[in-house]
Amino acid sequence: MKSHNRRRSSNGVRLVIRHRVIRRAMVPAMVIVLACSSLPSTTNAVAQSSDARARVFLSRGPMKLAVEQFFANPDPSPAKPLPAAQDAASRTRETVEQIRSIIDQQAECWNRGDIDAFMEYYWKSDDLTFSSAGTVTRGWQTTRDNYKSRYPTRDQMGRVTFSRIEVTPLGDSAAMVLGEWNLEREKEPVGGNFTLVFRRIDGAWLIVHDHTSRRETPAEAQQPLWTARPLTQSGQFTPGIEGPACDADGNVFAVNFQKQGTIGRVTPDGAGEIFVTLPEGSVGNGIRFDSDGRSFFVADYTGHNVLKVDVGTRAVAVFAHNDNMNQPNDLAISPDGTLYASDPGWSTGTGQLWRIDRDGTTTRLASQMGTTNGIEVSPDGRTLYVNESVQRNVWAFDITGDRTLKNKRLIRKFDDFGFDGMRCDVDGNLYITRHGKGTVVKMSPGGEILQEIDVLGSKPSNLCFGGPDGRTVYVTEVDGLRLVSFRVDRPGRSWAERR
Repeated sequence: MKSHNRRRSSNGVRLVIRHRVIRRAMVPAMVIVLACSSLPSTTNAVAQSSDARARVFLSRGPMKLAVEQFFANPDPSPAKPLPAAQDAASRTRETVEQIRSIIDQQAECWNRGDIDAFMEYYWKSDDLTFSSAGTVTRGWQTTRDNYKSRYPTRDQMGRVTFSRIEVTPLGDSAAMVLGEWNLEREKEPVGGNFTLVFRRIDGAWLIVHDHTSRRETPAEAQQPLWTARPLTQSGQFTPGIEGPACDADGNVFAVNFQKQGTIGRVTPDGAGEIFVTLPEGSVGNGIRFDSDGRSFFVADYTGHNVLKVDVGTRAVAVFAHNDNMNQPNDLAISPDGTLYASDPGWSTGTGQLWRIDRDGTTTRLASQMGTTNGIEVSPDGRTLYVNESVQRNVWAFDITGDRTLKNKRLIRKFDDFGFDGMRCDVDGNLYITRHGKGTVVKMSPGGEILQEIDVLGSKPSNLCFGGPDGRTVYVTEVDGLRLVSFRVDRPGRSWAERR
């Protein structure tokens, strides 16, 4: 049996007191609901203002003693959590413990050199996303392959530690994790921050999104932006110095080290060696790394070839050849792995553009242009840029679905000096060597000059992005027969895609 007594106090507070009779025992199960047009700010205030009238109202009722005791001695102890709240707190603790355990297990897998086991905690789906250095990688397989390419040996993997872990459950089936990572290794220790999104999928917690960033090293932080400095000693290359491209360890590859027909490898601290000698009669120019980092392509302008060099074995093979090429000069590689080559005819002041498919098939895309030289693809893979050295034009083409070119348009015409190599950063800005002027310009996709950097010699021939964070530009400088470098604000496009 339930009875409900309602009475309004003088200050407008309505009290509802419920009690329940079970068989012969009177069990006070009291709930007090307070409501009024002008509620007092605290329950204590309500109790004080309602005390007198409540006592009168309940003076004859069976709840008299219980209510008097409540107003006289309100329980100061905190209320016990309801079962639902207890369950929620327990689930939160369980989620945090499980995810922390996964991160600990990932560290153990990494530190024993087992990238495959490390990747078992990622969602095996094409919808997995990995964001780093200004680019997004999609898919479990691609993410795994990038890890293996970036860290091919135990020395490069080093020893990882995860710290400052913060796990925030987002309901019962998702969680966000913030933390720091540090990679201890003999050469180039690195570290940074990460954000992970976990989802509970088929009963298991899996990473569905990973955003990892890298901190600047103290040495990098001390280097001002847009200020060039020598990387190698003068005279280490021939006047044919060109090419440059960086591998995952920060080494710079450039052609004609010490003598023509070679490719040199220069460490991040400037120590150089002959990495490979090209076949008899071949002389390299532009270099581009394949997307997996295990090989690179070289424009062989004397042999009308594009060569492919295996980094592991140092084997050199002809990847593409066409007798109708004037001299493949510079290369660009799109996000899908397609190569594009500039092909100037210096004696006639004309030039061509070529596409080289992944099987080595060559297709001429444009002819009767000016002296085509620097060439690059936009970050989205939809625009091909090419400059003409003698005519001093920078052109853009749309890349169609079948990888032909249309909608040729002039981005900018310069009034003086020539051009050579050209690269793109992750934002789509072009870095163009100004041959004869001794500078590199940073230009927006619309043709606006954003920066101009003195590169310590009048004849810069080409450039690439590299360094631990992709924000070091390396320039082949003909006057000094050397490499110079400068720091920039954003990573290079190709560098970021390979990660």
